Amino acid sequence: MSLAGKIVIEMVQRAGIAIFIACVILTGCFSPSKEGGFQELIGRATLENSTDHSDIEIFFSDFGFSLLTDSDGTFYLPSEMYEGTWQIIAKFPYYKDAYGKFEVFEGGLKKPVELKLEQLTAFEINVDRLDYYPAEKIHIVVTLTNLTTESISFESESFPLFAVCLAKNFEPRYGGIYIGDKPVPSKFEMAPYETKTVEIFWDIPLDVKPGEYQLFSAPVDSKNHPAYFDPDMTRLHKSLLRKLPYAAIQILPPE
Repeated sequence: MSLAGKIVIEMVQRAGIAIFIACVILTGCFSPSKEGGFQELIGRATLENSTDHSDIEIFFSDFGFSLLTDSDGTFYLPSEMYEGTWQIIAKFPYYKDAYGKFEVFEGGLKKPVELKLEQLTAFEINVDRLDYYPAEKIHIVVTLTNLTTESISFESESFPLFAVCLAKNFEPRYGGIYIGDKPVPSKFEMAPYETKTVEIFWDIPLDVKPGEYQLFSAPVDSKNHPAYFDPDMTRLHKSLLRKLPYAAIQILPPE
């Protein structure tokens, strides 16, 4: 089957289930309508309160495969989609899943496909100071606010639930926002509009190199979005970091 543009397929194994993520590497905006009023096989998904809409997973529940969006939220449907009405779900960590459907007829869409993901929670990261030495302990305060009218929860199959990462240019250097090393299921729940603070005391690695770093800390929602918290899924993991708040800190040379 030919695809619209170049498609890279990544396979992720989770609980014995193969999830195919087709990463569409294209640029551009919506194309004009085809002759007869039908739309091109292009859709868009956007994240509330964000200007970066890249790498949102677009899951085709009727076919069992996914696409990823470009930076503006655009995604490109396979050019030989079967005629009919099909269901899609847009997913990204810390956002509410957006459900939609599209109807394919004579090689085009009867209506444009647009999905908007509602932000579930807002994050704020604070540290006790800005300069640290290797092996010192950082006091991190993560403030989370449930922005919705519904209760929400973040779940991980391991502990700790709140991970810490030092990064440069969104590239993890020490630690990481990924699954912990203790096989203890963890869960963090929030009532509608509730604000919670989590205190974390993290030891800076002894071998950390001096310089400026981005410090991230967030709940690892690996049960609902496993691929984004897998450091081996480089594109998805880096895309997640780009959308998270962080504290800028300086690591000083050892005394």
